[in-house]
Amino acid sequence: MSDVGHARVPTEFVARTFATMALAPQHQFQVLTKRPRRLRRLLESQNFVDAVWSEMERLSEDDAVALARPVREDVRKRAANWNALSSWPLPNVWIGTSIESDEYCWRADELRGIPAAVRFLSLEPLLGPVPSLELSRIDWVIVGGESGPAHRALDLAWVRDIRDRCVDRRVALFFKQVGGLTPKAGGRMLDGRTWDEYPATADVVGV
Repeated sequence: MSDVGHARVPTEFVARTFATMALAPQHQFQVLTKRPRRLRRLLESQNFVDAVWSEMERLSEDDAVALARPVREDVRKRAANWNALSSWPLPNVWIGTSIESDEYCWRADELRGIPAAVRFLSLEPLLGPVPSLELSRIDWVIVGGESGPAHRALDLAWVRDIRDRCVDRRVALFFKQVGGLTPKAGGRMLDGRTWDEYPATADVVGV
């Protein structure tokens, strides 16, 4: 429940996180950041890919890592067979960035440059229109209003504009909530229907 793109998160920790995800291909992971610029620099770097490889080997051999014997053997096999060139980006890791208002649409530009199996945008809470948002090379858009005692109201016109652009570009759209005093207060309907779309590569995931 933190942002691995934050400047204070050591590169070694980020590499260990990606190594852990690489060793668990049976799961899909969603990595959400407000700092896509740093994450892009890392994931584009061969040095970082090599660091992920090293962490995979360490995790598979380190007895301090609590793993049952059959699990450790499976992890060792995966680490031994993992090819850094053919398995990068990791096929089970989705990378996303948060955009609350138009001034942060630059984050989508950075996201487009990140090597990722799926790139997604979290427009939640959406606090204003996003006319500058470009959806090219984006696979999934999540939209939602704010909730809580001091919530700021969501204008459905903002959501309709995003929906129309997603439909036009064939980008999957998930409209999470209108928002209100509680997350369920405003419901999830937009013009008489819900939007529960996922990327074409999706398996069973939670939002």
